Amino acid sequence: PALFDRLVAGNAALTREDRVALEALRPRVADWCEELASSGVADSLDHADLHEKQLFAPVAGRYAFFDWGDALVGHPFCSLLVPARAARERCGPEVLPRLRDAYLEPWTGRGVTTAGLRRAVSLAWRLAALGRAASWGRMFPVPPGGPGVSGDAEGAYWLRELAAAPPL
Repeated sequence: PALFDRLVAGNAALTREDRVALEALRPRVADWCEELASSGVADSLDHADLHEKQLFAPVAGRYAFFDWGDALVGHPFCSLLVPARAARERCGPEVLPRLRDAYLEPWTGRGVTTAGLRRAVSLAWRLAALGRAASWGRMFPVPPGGPGVSGDAEGAYWLRELAAAPPL
């Protein structure tokens, strides 16, 4: 919730209507954070922008991820957002349940039910928007009152995405 508050307060691209809607959403964001934190899956390193153009395959069977500029420590299910959105765009929404279940396989059988893991994916899908919004501010910081291009428009987009129902 503190990150949410900071992102909303510091974003000059949000309209008054955006701010009213986000303020109304804040209690739910806090609840989602609490529920995800208690999901039984620990935080880890999240690349936060994982897609096929962030991957080298130097030799068969070996892969290297690069461009860690968006990376953060967060719930590992947040890392599903970018590749799942790419898969949905390329192959249609019907691929998402299968992709989600394949992604969740390493966490099955560790004391969290399949339903609990799927619920955590839905929460993480929403909350990953906070990491995406924050990354724009980290990438393009502008000193208060200073000239320059900030990531406020992109950050505002991701903050508004918090209200969108996750497809999973």
